[in-house]
Parts: sequence; C-alpha cells; structure tokens
Amino acid sequence: MSPVVSVVVVSYNVRDWIVRCLATLPAAASLELEVIVVDNASGDGSADVVAEAFPGAQLVRNEHNVGFARGVNMGADLAKGEYVLLLNPDGWAEPGSIDALVAHARAHPEYVVVGGRTVTPDGDLDPRSCWAAPSLWSLASSALMLSTLRPGHPLLDPEAMGGYRREHARPVDIVTGCLFLVALDDWRALGGFDERFFVYGEDAEFCLRATAETGRACAVTPDAVMVHAVGASSATRPDKQELLLAGKVTLVRSRWTGLRASAGTGLIVAGVGVRVLAERVGVGGRDTDWAEVWRRRRRWQRGFPPVREGGPLGLDGWDETVGDDGHEASVTGRNSIRQGKERRARFLRSVTDPRSLLHAVKLLHYFHYTHVGEVRKLTLGPGVRYAPNVSFANAERISIGANTRVGARTSLWAGDHDGRITIGSDCNFGPMCFVTASNYGTEAGANFLDQEKQDADIVIGDDVWFGTGVTVLAGVTIGSHCVVAAGSVVTKDVPPNSIVGGVPAKVLRQR
Repeated sequence: MSPVVSVVVVSYNVRDWIVRCLATLPAAASLELEVIVVDNASGDGSADVVAEAFPGAQLVRNEHNVGFARGVNMGADLAKGEYVLLLNPDGWAEPGSIDALVAHARAHPEYVVVGGRTVTPDGDLDPRSCWAAPSLWSLASSALMLSTLRPGHPLLDPEAMGGYRREHARPVDIVTGCLFLVALDDWRALGGFDERFFVYGEDAEFCLRATAETGRACAVTPDAVMVHAVGASSATRPDKQELLLAGKVTLVRSRWTGLRASAGTGLIVAGVGVRVLAERVGVGGRDTDWAEVWRRRRRWQRGFPPVREGGPLGLDGWDETVGDDGHEASVTGRNSIRQGKERRARFLRSVTDPRSLLHAVKLLHYFHYTHVGEVRKLTLGPGVRYAPNVSFANAERISIGANTRVGARTSLWAGDHDGRITIGSDCNFGPMCFVTASNYGTEAGANFLDQEKQDADIVIGDDVWFGTGVTVLAGVTIGSHCVVAAGSVVTKDVPPNSIVGGVPAKVLRQR
C-alpha cells in the first residue's frame, strides 16, 4: 500500500528526543505513513538508535552536517506519499494530529502549506508555530527593541501575531518547519527548500515563495498539536544567534530587492548594535553575548553563503565564498544573492555601527553642544594639524603635543568640571574618533538619565595611532607607541607599545 504521508525528520544530536518523536507517530495518524530520517552526522549516536529501534524507517547517514534545508530536501527526494510532513525531532505529534493536518489540507485545497498548534512540554502555548511576514516596520521595531519590550504586541511585534492565540484555523503568512505539511506534487513543483539556508528561515522563504508562485495561502489548524522543546537540536548562543541572523538576512535579500532589501539588512545589523549598547548600560536580558555576536558580524551580515556544487557550506564556509579580489566566487544554487546590492548594504551597515549609536547616546548630554570651546583656548604644541570640523568641549582643559594630527569629525571633550585630556607628541587620530573625559551613565542596573556624570582625566602618550571611529572613555591612560584599531572602544588603561582592538578594546599583541 502506498503511504499517504511521508514524514521527514532531520536529526542532529537528539538521541533521546528522536526516540520519543518517532515512537509517538503511530498514535498521531491512522493513515499509512512512511518515515524518513536524515541524520546530519550526529556525534551522540542518534543515527544508531534510529537504526536499532526503528528498523522500518528509511535512514540517511550524512558524513557531515549539511544543514536543515538540504537535509529536508534529501529526505523529500525519497518520499513516495501524497503529502510530505516535516517534523522536528525535538518534540512529538499528539494523538490524531497528522490525521487532522491531512484532513484540513484535503478540505481546503486553497492552502499550499498547513501547520498546527505547538505547545511546550509543560502544556503552555508556544506561539512560534506560525508568523506574519516580515516588513520594514517589523524589522525597525525589532532593531529598536520595541518587540523585546512588548513581545506579542500587535503594533510593536507584528511578526509574532500576538492577538492570535492559535485557537482557531486561519490563513497565515508563514508556517514553521517543525510541523509543516505540503503535498508532494506542490513540494517538487516549487523546488523544495532553498538550500542557501543552512538552518532558520528556509520555512519562511518557502511559504512566501509558494504563496507568490501558486496564489494559494498557508494556514494552521488547532486540531493538529505538536509538543515542541524549542531549540533542542540547534546551536547554543551566541552561535544560535549567528544562524538566526544569517537566516533573517538571507530571507530579506531573497524576497526583497533594491533599497528595500538594503534597508532591511541594515535594520537587522542595527538591531544587534542596539543590543550591544543595551548590554553595556545594563538594559535587557543576559542570555545572549551580543558583543560577541557583533564581533562575528562579518560572517552573518551578508546572510548564508551561496551554495557551491556539493551542498551548502554553513557559516564555517563563509570565507571560502570570497575570492582573492574580495568579490564572491562563482557559485550555483537556488535564488543566488544579487551581488550588485552589496555596496548599498555596506553603506547602511556603516551608518548603523554601534559605535555611531554610542556617540548618539552621549549627545543626549547637550552640555557639550552649548559649551564648545574656542580654538584659541586650546594648548597646542608646534606643528599640530586638525580638520576644520573637529569639535572641542571645555577646550581650556585640553592640551595637544607637537606634530599631532587630528582627523575629520573627531570630538575631544574634556570633563564638565575638572576632567582633562592630555595628548602627547606625534600622535595620529583617524576620522570620527571620540575622546571624552566624562563618564556618561554607564553604571549597570541604574537608570541612564539618573546617573551623575563623573570626570576623569585621559592621558595619551607620544606616537599613539588611532584608527577611524575609536572611542576613548574617561579615566583611561594610553601609553606611548600604541596602536588602537578602528572601531575600538577603550575602557581601561593600555600599556605602552601595545596594539589593541575590539569592544571593549583588548591587547592583541605588542608593537
């Protein structure tokens, strides 16, 4: 007898979970099922336990982790059923759930994908069974952390569909891939999942593409229930955030074009920058090291790498997609990223850099805009040169040694009361550096505007070089002959002859 449903499960280090997932399938359906498990080179024996406990399942053992999207495509290529059901291994379908999915799909041929209702192992509603399509507003709301402050709010967190409790059947934009039913003929006509998505985002891209190409909607029904332990088979933070962000960027760039795609990408990058700042001032949760995610942005801010022959590379293969000339190498795959948008995306990323946002926060203290010192009050050694748009605050407490160069739009701000900035000879400041002798409300756990500014001298030695966009906070002494990498934030003393970089800056090596 031909199967009605081909259940495809992609496993990765879920030995204990997958046993329960597969064991509950008979109760979830009275229809004829075939089970296909694609194991992505699990290191915990997941494939062995499937082979031993479920000999009737088709088992594909991959030699390396090819990602979720490609794993699903490999399983669906073997399917013989009328429908393909994608089921995450870190959960299980409740009794009758698969029957309910098929019944809903047959009763409503206007739906191309059908999903269900997900709950946590404790029985609470997990609203992540479906989503609304992303928009520039939803990305902006996320970037500004409005969706974090008011999760599920219809206006501030529109993608979460917070007003919908998943208690009745309805059309939705996106069905999550943990419980995802589609007719095999539709799956193959649409080409399956886009294999550029290593994990996260492939289900959203498929749903939006399927709706656009077929004119049919996606939907969920509360009669199909899955218990889902979210993330049991996925990477840990901040690795998981890298994957999520790469998936978001890839989704935006695969579904949008032109300035809209560039703006969407910029908002995603800006959102990480805002979270870095929130961490620094003690706002927000501590479950993610956003500074580390930001440091890794070169890998995720362009999305997942295009697919070469042989399958997706994942984040570990990102650098391999860039040729010696800095351009992406020739690739093949579904919906390849348009390279012509890179310049606009790079521009947006530059203006949303968290250091720029850090400067904006400091400008809340308008004192420095109303007390900009006249140049004649500066103490300048011979041979000093500075750009005409350099700004000085309380300039009478700033001294600059001989032969120092200060680049465009650099700001040197002495403290409000007695903090001084002393710069040695032969120093060089790249453009847009920021040196301030006042602390600006950075005490963790205290309200930003309630914190008193505290002055502390900054002393910079001789022959110190600053890259573009360096920030130096109050109370720092930088020894002679140091180099500070572009974009660094210096928060503590730097010993002489050091090369430092990062946020906050750390000693990388000796000069």
